[in-house]
Amino acid sequence: MHARLREILAHKTKKIEGLKRRGLPPLRNDDMLTIRDFQSAISVPGKIGLIAEIKFASPSEGGIRGKMDPCAIGRIYEDSGATAISLLTDRRFFGGDLDELPRLKRTISLPILRKDFILDEIQIKESLLFGADAVLLITRILSKEHLKELLAVCK
Repeated sequence: MHARLREILAHKTKKIEGLKRRGLPPLRNDDMLTIRDFQSAISVPGKIGLIAEIKFASPSEGGIRGKMDPCAIGRIYEDSGATAISLLTDRRFFGGDLDELPRLKRTISLPILRKDFILDEIQIKESLLFGADAVLLITRILSKEHLKELLAVCK
C-alpha cells in the first residue's frame, strides 16, 4: 500500500473514532432521508450514465481549483446532462466538506454519491443523515468480509 494511502487511512480512522465518541448528529431535516435511486440514474439502457465529480483538491496534485460553491457546480452538471453527482467530502486531503452535502441535495434533483474513505458503518449512517443517496466503497482498502458487512449496512 502506498505511503500516502496509509496516511489517509490512519487520519480517517482517527476521524471515525472521534465520530463514534461524539455520536451521530441529530437528523436536521427529514428530506435528507429521501433516497434517490443512484443505480437507476446511471443505468439507463442506451444512455451514458455520467457521474460528475465535485472535487477541489487531490493528495497527489494539491489544489485543483479555487474553492467554489458546490451547489453552483452541481447545477451546472445537472443542466449539462449528468445523471448523478459525486461529492468528495474528505476535508484534509480533498478539500471537501460533508456539510455541503445537504445543501447540494436541496439544490439539485440528481442522486448524490458521497465519495470518501468509508471504513465503518457509522460513516454510512452519517452519509444517510447528510443526504447521500450512495456511498463509495473502495475495495482495495476493505477485506472481502468487511466489504460484505458494509454492503449489508448500505442495503
